[in-house]
Parts: sequence; structure tokens; C-alpha cells
Amino acid sequence: GASGTTIATSDHEALTEQLSGYDLILGALPGDYGYRALEAAIEAKVDTVDVSFTPENPIQLDGAAKSAGVTIIPDCGVAPGLSSILTGYSASRLDKVREAHIMVGGIPETPVPPWDTPSHGPRKASSTNTYETSPSSRTAKKSRSPP
Repeated sequence: GASGTTIATSDHEALTEQLSGYDLILGALPGDYGYRALEAAIEAKVDTVDVSFTPENPIQLDGAAKSAGVTIIPDCGVAPGLSSILTGYSASRLDKVREAHIMVGGIPETPVPPWDTPSHGPRKASSTNTYETSPSSRTAKKSRSPP
């Protein structure tokens, strides 16, 4: 089975110690914390899939990850990425799936209630990812609306 825990990222040594012993880490921290967590995961020698988009280039950790004998999949993404994996897994557990919709994005350029108030700040472009899952093959095909 799977389990989760809450870990403070501010103390690198404590973070590394807490991460050791896990089979896999799924990182979903804000980007400012993600890189340090990847460094700690490598030191703890734990394979990691991370959806954090860090300001630092995570490819710089490739040599350290190889030396530690771990696999790090950085910048996996939320959608597409983690949402696609979870949708595919969920579809595989069901008898029949006609379609699955995953909608992810920022505040739309043309807002609708409740996001149409001035207090929500400047408008940013968004996109919607829709995944249709074939019941027979359990494969997903992705379409992306333009921002």
C-alpha cells in the first residue's frame, strides 16, 4: 500500500533523513522548494517523480542521481503528466470508460463567475486538456485547446 507524510523542507539534513527508507517519492512542492527536495531525494537514494517546475535546471542533478543509483524524473508536469497517469490508472480499474475530462489551467482571459471580479487580479491565458479514453484499448488521446 501507499502512505504519505508531511515533511519540512527547510532543514536539508532532516529532510534527507526523513526521505530515506521510502521506495518512491512523488514531489509536488512549489518550484522554490522542489530543487532542494530533489537534492535531498538523491542524497537519500530514493527514486523520485517530481511535478515541481523549479527555477534551477534539474538536469544539473543528473550526474549526482546516476552516482547515487537513483532515477529522478523532474518536471513531470501536472497536466499532461500526473493527471494523465492517474486517469489511465483509474480507467484501467473500471469495467467501462466512455471518456474522461481533465481540466487544468490558470485564470481565463474571458472569466466567468465567480472569477469575474476585479479582486482576482490580472487575467492569464489558460488551456484545457481533454483526454478521451477508449474502453477497449484503455489508451488515451489528448487534445489541447489553444490558450
